Amino acid sequence: MIDNRPAYLLEDPNYAVIPALPIGLELGTVPDWVKLSMLHLGGVQPITGEMMEAAGFVLEDRPSDGEIELYRRK
Repeated sequence: MIDNRPAYLLEDPNYAVIPALPIGLELGTVPDWVKLSMLHLGGVQPITGEMMEAAGFVLEDRPSDGEIELYRRK
């Protein structure tokens, strides 16, 4: 179990909602930069120097503006 979840997660009414199975994803609705990041993702994405720099050398549970911009550029 995860302890000390950020308050904003617990305040989100959708955070604990489990969707009915089976779960599907219509890729036509997904932004191109997200699709691109999914293609390179196999498990946990490695932390690179480029990603650390884009994040301002602080990685958190939500992507920073710099990380999102890095994905968009790629």
